[in-house]
Amino acid sequence: MKLRNLRFPMIISILVAGAGLKACITLEPPVAPRALYVAPDGGDSNPGTQRAPLLTLGAAASRAVPGSTVHVAPGTYRENVKSMKSGTPAAPIRYVSTVKWGAKIIGGGTEAVWENHGEHVEIAGFDVSGSGRNGILNYGSWVRVVNNHVHDLAVSGGCSSNGGGGIVFSNYQASDGEISGNLVHDIGEPGTCSGVQGIYYSNLRGKIYNNIVYRASAWGIHLWHAANKVIVANNTVFANGSATTGGGIVMGTGDAPGNVVMTETKVINNIVAYNPRASIRQFCYPG
Repeated sequence: MKLRNLRFPMIISILVAGAGLKACITLEPPVAPRALYVAPDGGDSNPGTQRAPLLTLGAAASRAVPGSTVHVAPGTYRENVKSMKSGTPAAPIRYVSTVKWGAKIIGGGTEAVWENHGEHVEIAGFDVSGSGRNGILNYGSWVRVVNNHVHDLAVSGGCSSNGGGGIVFSNYQASDGEISGNLVHDIGEPGTCSGVQGIYYSNLRGKIYNNIVYRASAWGIHLWHAANKVIVANNTVFANGSATTGGGIVMGTGDAPGNVVMTETKVINNIVAYNPRASIRQFCYPG
């Protein structure tokens, strides 16, 4: 009988040659790489199963493979997450808070609370806050950031030329992102930094749907640089910026990386109100 036909767990009796003794070996079921679990009472030396979860999202991100779903239990996780692994079109990597906004990620320092470099990735249902200038910062293509609560970023380190934002897709070579169903608010202090936005998108093609954005330092939703063929629809954007900085929704191209002309970009069916300086604006600079 071949071992691959047996069901696990199982016990095999082996006759030790020349000794006349039997040894019993218990084979435990293998850990499925498609399911990883994280909990506040876990440990990063654990296998990441539901009964023996990991402690940090960083540990789970390092073990993820195409098709993995990382299930994160409610609780507070004080870490800056960096997810580097990519999924595939048929098998994306998904990071999911098992209770919407129940998994609270609180980052330190001056950069991103969650920095993603993987492609074909989904980040869903988390509560994200901290001291940095970015909440969720994405560099990958085919990435979905959905149903998160990104809020109360202190934007420590001052108003730098690098800017920042609640949810930021900043790789000019990336494409096909989705930012939908998120609640984004209190990103810096309104009017204090023109480079800090609620949602910032600079990719080719994309969907920005059904978000609520308020009290961002500058613009609620900001499309720039390589943003093109993007649909911004059904968002509620209010109380962003100040009388001299920012506003509701802005889109523009023409400066670096250059040679990008915004076409087929649609801003439709949004509620944009009570932004002190501007509601919706479009700019085009030669470049």
